[in-house]
Amino acid sequence: MRGYPKHLNTPADLELVRQRWPEKAAAQVQAMMGSSKTWQPKKVKDGEKLVGSATLKKITSEDGKDEWLELVDDPEIKLKRLGVSKAEAAEIAEDVLPRTSGRGRSNGHDRIY
Repeated sequence: MRGYPKHLNTPADLELVRQRWPEKAAAQVQAMMGSSKTWQPKKVKDGEKLVGSATLKKITSEDGKDEWLELVDDPEIKLKRLGVSKAEAAEIAEDVLPRTSGRGRSNGHDRIY
């Protein structure tokens, strides 16, 4: 592979970019975490009164019907497909320190492996 991959499709891809490009990997995982919610239709029971909030909103369709949408965790989140939990993703997003060779010397030019 040459350069940073266009797509992360497997856990192995994620581990590779974490080792070679920790800053870019952290930024990408953080972006994936930000898109972990989606609006889904909410089933409303007869006679149930709902009030709009940050996680509940009412929309009117083109045919004039009112529909309620609820903000929920996205079941198709890319992190799940990569096999990463939210806790692991938060850890990856915070882990931006470069990995060094571990040879015991530090002259300011440590290599990232």
